[in-house]
Amino acid sequence: MGKNRVSWEVISRSEGNHWRVLGTNLDNDVRIDLTYRVKNTSPNTSEFEHTLSYTMPDFRLVLANVLHFKAAIEQKSEQALQRLKTAAEQLPII
Repeated sequence: MGKNRVSWEVISRSEGNHWRVLGTNLDNDVRIDLTYRVKNTSPNTSEFEHTLSYTMPDFRLVLANVLHFKAAIEQKSEQALQRLKTAAEQLPII
């Protein structure tokens, strides 16, 4: 996967419960749509939703995605969500 330069633009946000950004990979023109949603289900419990979709500009990248990158991206995404969950659980309850 390597390192790539990505430009991000915040499309919408709602303080405390919604955040959506669109990204463009400046090295290979992959388009990324990333959304986070948080919903309080009880005073001490929240549901967290993370949606990641992306569009690839050429068949070579699509094929590489199917064969290799998709699983790696999903694994990194799950790891990032786990780190976020761990950090959120350590915040003081207000």
